[in-house]
Amino acid sequence: MNIIPEHIEARGMTFLKHYGTFELCEILNFEPEHPGLGCALQYFSKKEGKATIYVYNKGLGEIPNGPVSEIAKLELVLAGRDIVNKHSSPGCSAEVVKAYGIGSPTNKYDFSCAEFLIRNETKSYLSILFITASNNNFVKVRVTPTDSAYAVDTAMNFIANVAPSLCE
Repeated sequence: MNIIPEHIEARGMTFLKHYGTFELCEILNFEPEHPGLGCALQYFSKKEGKATIYVYNKGLGEIPNGPVSEIAKLELVLAGRDIVNKHSSPGCSAEVVKAYGIGSPTNKYDFSCAEFLIRNETKSYLSILFITASNNNFVKVRVTPTDSAYAVDTAMNFIANVAPSLCE
């Protein structure tokens, strides 16, 4: 059995084992086989759903902090396309239902966000994607709540808890 420490270092940032009711259950390191793809931290909450934090740089030298650089905007488009493609099969689909930014001029942790409606043969649910850049890395967070009625609140709470981990 792997014991996960309370603090996890990932590409110059320190993430926690717990964010609210979400607990880190798996750490995936893609770097050895795919340099630039970084790592994924997978969280699960029996009550609230699942969330994954991806930290990577795609081998790029410098990535401006925040979500508004052209390269960060492109990364949001590419990540969104990945979600749509992943759910493009008979009986399954994904579509962007809303895109927006969160944060403020005084908040160091701004994100670009997109909400996706995922449909399959048995159910529909929301999945929320957040993108920003910090420490010359992209930080992509995908939250898929258990209850779509509270999906946005669950995702916003998770990202608010994670955001301080992105501080340089």
